[in-house]
Amino acid sequence: MTVIFERQYRAAHEPESSFVNHQIIAFANGKINKSELIKYVEHKKRRLALEMDSSWLNYFFVDILVNEFSEAKFILTIRDCYSWLESLITQRLFMRQFENFYIKHGWKDTDDLCFRTHKKHAEEEKILAD
Repeated sequence: MTVIFERQYRAAHEPESSFVNHQIIAFANGKINKSELIKYVEHKKRRLALEMDSSWLNYFFVDILVNEFSEAKFILTIRDCYSWLESLITQRLFMRQFENFYIKHGWKDTDDLCFRTHKKHAEEEKILAD
């Protein structure tokens, strides 16, 4: 999405993703409250002055974004499940080569928050669970 818009708008793909990941995890674990997350969104808005913020991480605080940017347009992209899963698996396999980066920048914790919340899997789903 950033590539589509960056010629005409101030756009970025997953800006400050490392910090955003850590904020998401801190909020999920009760280490920061919603008002602190709102302060971060407001501060980021002033500092970066983006017209287009393309990031799947925005999902975690979309309610805040809707309130903060009442005039904004939101684009929800939808992919077929097969290409999405293939992309996800490929990305995760690639990230294993850079595991220290992946962990340090909070991507592992965010992935765990999204995908490992349900620890029980049927035996035939073990490969997917792993």
